[in-house]
This record gives sequence, C-alpha cells and structure tokens, in this order.
Amino acid sequence: MAKRYPQAIMVSCETPWDDNEEFLEDVFRRQVRAMLGKGFNHIYIFGTAGEGYAVTLAQYRKVVGVFREEIDKEGAYANVCVIAMSTAQVVERVGIAYDMGFRIFQLTLPSWGALTDEEYMTFFRDVCSNFPDAKFIHYNLPYAKRILLGRDYRRLEEAVPNLVGTKNTRSDINDIHSIVNQPSELQHFWGEQAFPIACMYGEASLLSTWGGLFTSKTKEFFH
Repeated sequence: MAKRYPQAIMVSCETPWDDNEEFLEDVFRRQVRAMLGKGFNHIYIFGTAGEGYAVTLAQYRKVVGVFREEIDKEGAYANVCVIAMSTAQVVERVGIAYDMGFRIFQLTLPSWGALTDEEYMTFFRDVCSNFPDAKFIHYNLPYAKRILLGRDYRRLEEAVPNLVGTKNTRSDINDIHSIVNQPSELQHFWGEQAFPIACMYGEASLLSTWGGLFTSKTKEFFH
C-alpha cells in the first residue's frame, strides 16, 4: 500500500537561547545548515523541549521565519511542530508558518485534559481541513494525556486525507505492534529503541536523536 509520506530519517533543529532568553539566531542558522549539509532533509523545529510549547507568538514568528530562510532549497522536507492548548491556537500557529511557505506540520493533541474519541477526531478534522494542501504528522506523545494506537489511526486515516504520518517515542512492543500492524497509508516515525521492532512489521521511518552527532552510524542504522 502506497504511503502518504516518504520513508526517511527525521531530525530536529533545537532552538538556542542565551542566558537572557534571547534567541541565538546565528547559532540556529549554523545548526540548520549543518543538518542539511549532513544530508538530513527531513528536519523540523519546536519539539517537546521548552521551545516547543513555551515560546511567545512573537518568538514563534521569529524562529519560523529564520528557519524558512535557511531551508528554502530544493529537496528540503522541513516541517514545523505546533504544540498548543486549543484548536484555535493550533490553527493560528499553523497559519503563520503556512503563510511563510511551509506545507508540512507536526501536531500534538491539546493537553489540558485527555481527549475523547469524538474530541480527537474533531480536532484533526478542524485543523487539517483548514489547510487542505498541507501535510500533517501526528506527534503521538504521552504529555498530551492521550496516546493514539492502531484503531485510532485507522479512523483518522479514513477521515483526514492530509494526515500523512505519525511520530512516536513509544518502546512498548504491544503499542508498536498496534500502530504498525495495520493496513495503513500513514508513514510512522520511530525513535531508535522502537525502530528495529517496527521494521519487523514492514516499512518504518526513523526519528533520530543522534543524527547530528553520529551521522554515518545513524544512516547505517536506518538502512
């Protein structure tokens, strides 16, 4: 079954700050260039570190704008992760990056309370339908208080055509099996612990935490 997103190694570009909590733009630019220079084209900003959820709207605009300038090249599959507390906030932040030219995004579920089945379906429909030509990857992390498994992704895959993948740091073999052992068009990204297990069930992608430090070993591990 054809996947909605290519198999790849995905790595993050951390947002550096000085002791006064000011954005270190030059350091960030060098980091992005280094990742691209190492052959990592599937890169993203704003993960689960503080810069993912704690930035102000002005800081968000600044970092996304600089990121856009650095990845504006052919063959770069850069994406922006959006962590927020409501559908409206997520749509607003996706919209800012969308207007700058981004078309690939990661989403986390709002984390004030664990979403019900109906609520998470509504969330994805409402966000993704606002940007029908964009692609969305669900960042499936426990901080959101609701982990999605195979049954959930089957429902979402049918209802949300521009949901293209998931990103997981799960290491429980039952959870891995549930997510990947389903007829699915979604591309699943896994951390280093889970990646070899996921590969036993078919095509899998790698969410690498060590790619920037151990580039050749990461690529060898992936292939």
